Amino acid sequence: KRSIRLTVKGSRYIIKDVCGLNTVRVQEFAELIHDPNVVCIDTRSPKEYAKGHVPGAINISGKASTIAQQVKDAIGADKTIAIYGRTRELHSSTAFQLAREGFKGYEMLGGFDFWPAMGYPVESKAAVELPAGQRPTEISLIKK
Repeated sequence: KRSIRLTVKGSRYIIKDVCGLNTVRVQEFAELIHDPNVVCIDTRSPKEYAKGHVPGAINISGKASTIAQQVKDAIGADKTIAIYGRTRELHSSTAFQLAREGFKGYEMLGGFDFWPAMGYPVESKAAVELPAGQRPTEISLIKK
């Protein structure tokens, strides 16, 4: 069972899931992903990702129960994550599972559809498949 706490900081609204992830508006999400310690993760299908995604995001998709392990394998559990899906409802269970596994980070309110609607840039390219057990380099993970 999830409980949610709303925090107002100036004009920023942060919804804090007690499980450990913060739900932030698109504007705050855009600021957060510039931090070199934050890894942006797109949980949509590879086909959706290829059509357009947040610049610098990596694509890790599947069932919520398996994504946490995939994220651990790809980036380790010590990074802060910024996660989004097609809609918040579709990635919220994934965010909850990641928080249960010890990840700290943020989920984008509304999901990817809100990103271009708010005028933010979209990158289009296919997801890169890595050989089993190989982690992406820091450069490929982080948008500078």
